[in-house]
Amino acid sequence: MQSLVACVGLSAAVPRTRLNSSGSRLQGLRASLRNAQPRSGRRALVVQANELNKWADRSNYDEHNNDDWENSQFDRETAALVLKVLTAKATQRLLLQLQELDVFKAQWLTNYCSEHPPSGSNKFLLGLLRQKATTVLDASTATTHTIDPANLAHRIVQIRSEMASTMLKFPKYAEVQTTEVLREHLMTSTYVSGTSTAGAEGGDYKERRGYYRRR
Repeated sequence: MQSLVACVGLSAAVPRTRLNSSGSRLQGLRASLRNAQPRSGRRALVVQANELNKWADRSNYDEHNNDDWENSQFDRETAALVLKVLTAKATQRLLLQLQELDVFKAQWLTNYCSEHPPSGSNKFLLGLLRQKATTVLDASTATTHTIDPANLAHRIVQIRSEMASTMLKFPKYAEVQTTEVLREHLMTSTYVSGTSTAGAEGGDYKERRGYYRRR
């Protein structure tokens, strides 16, 4: 009888021990989850300032006056970037003209541009204006060619101004390019019916639609 009671007491004590062990394990699991660090894939997205998202600055843009565009940081940076491109293109056009009219001036301006890139915009023009006039002797004809850097700078400014005047048509150009992008997107993403009736009824239709792939 005593042995039976002992066995019953032993069997009753076993589940209690298991419950205590499972409870301690559960508490340990909760503690480990509480102290666990979040996974790298679920971390909060932090957008830092860089060279790309600085263009998203809309400070003073929504409420700026059209006649006073200088109040917008976006407009100022865009105008400076366009001016750099126009200066480089104007210098390129002048070089093409000089190669046909005066090879010596073209060579001198080419050497100057190799050391002072035209993309410097106003800095490039100021440096060109400060250069002193020089003369080059043509040994084959025994003639002297005078190179006036200030004159070249004024010609670049004039060409740049003419190019800038054509930028008034840029909104229309941007609209045409947008239409072209959408047209190409529709052509590649939608079905264009062919001229073959048999092909439209047969397997060629599914192949053009993208439902069928050759093995």
